[in-house]
Amino acid sequence: MNRLKKIYANIIASLVINKDKRARVRKLLLEGNRRPLKRPWTPPKQTCRSIVSVSGEGHSGSGAAVDLLREFDNCAVNGGIDENGVGPMGKAMAKDCAKVEFDVFRHHHGILGMEPYAAKGLLNSGNISSFLHLNERFYAKSGGIYNDEYMRLVWEFIDSLADKSVIRYWDISYQSFSDDIGDFIPTNVIAPYMVYPQETGYAFQVRKNIDLNVYRQKAKTFLDKVFKTIESKEFLVLDQFVSPAVSDEKVNAYIPGLKRIHVYRDPRDAFATAILLDVPWLPHEAEEYVRIYQNTRKRFPIGANEDVLYMRFEDLVLNYRESVGKIMDFLGLKEENHVHKRGFFDPEISGKNVGLYKRLEGMNWDLFERELGEWFYK
Repeated sequence: MNRLKKIYANIIASLVINKDKRARVRKLLLEGNRRPLKRPWTPPKQTCRSIVSVSGEGHSGSGAAVDLLREFDNCAVNGGIDENGVGPMGKAMAKDCAKVEFDVFRHHHGILGMEPYAAKGLLNSGNISSFLHLNERFYAKSGGIYNDEYMRLVWEFIDSLADKSVIRYWDISYQSFSDDIGDFIPTNVIAPYMVYPQETGYAFQVRKNIDLNVYRQKAKTFLDKVFKTIESKEFLVLDQFVSPAVSDEKVNAYIPGLKRIHVYRDPRDAFATAILLDVPWLPHEAEEYVRIYQNTRKRFPIGANEDVLYMRFEDLVLNYRESVGKIMDFLGLKEENHVHKRGFFDPEISGKNVGLYKRLEGMNWDLFERELGEWFYK
């Protein structure tokens, strides 16, 4: 192992152009005592009765609905805090596991991502390895839901799909890091990071009896067990868990009874947010944004799914009482459970994000009016 460690250190260090930094990288890799990462798990005192998914479209204001549900004493929320609209309790909330999103279901290497391969009998070692590495990355970087018990369940799920065979490379995963004097090592340079306790690098031989129905049942069992590892209340709210584009048939195959809320927004304000906050993954050119928004509406028509509650962000802010009532009726929440009113979602604070586009001058709003006018909040 020492010989392999030296070889690896030399290879990684050679990727760094700066001579002094190259020497520091090599020293770190050779002398660093990297112990296996551990994220202890404590069995929950209470698990959920119902699961709620809140989704958005990229700065569409779904965080407002998530923060609103934090105010109910029978809701446990996993997802980010909306920094643009939080109340006093939200601003005081420290970083913790409750802010970790559960992305494994919707991710293209996750549960839904593997489904088309299972449906066609093409599930293979590459698909399963990608799923494993996705979970390892979340485990290494996020914590929260992704703890030691979660990784045990991941391997249990994988073992139900496939047999492990030949080890192809080291039992390590990778993570970017900073060196000992704080200089960031370029992202194409990665350091070994020992992972929870299973080895990676297996070739997986898919079991012969895996078809779509069998795959869905095994994935459902996996998800059921994961939800039982999460400390919760009556309702478990998952931020960005699944989009409204996923069919009811598919959702019910994995999470029967899942409640879904989808928040959308005036496209002018969503575009203005991309500009003002310099959001790297949203278009900054009006023509491109309009084209993508039109494609989004074709793929995800508002109101197309009767089992999804569609909420406009502006209504959450400007028609607060009515919107809160709709959400409570949809989920079956009671007024007496809304114990922290405006503690996490304050519509007066969020109101500054309505009409945000007016702050931008010189934009081609005529294009938006012509192509997207039906989606404006008027």
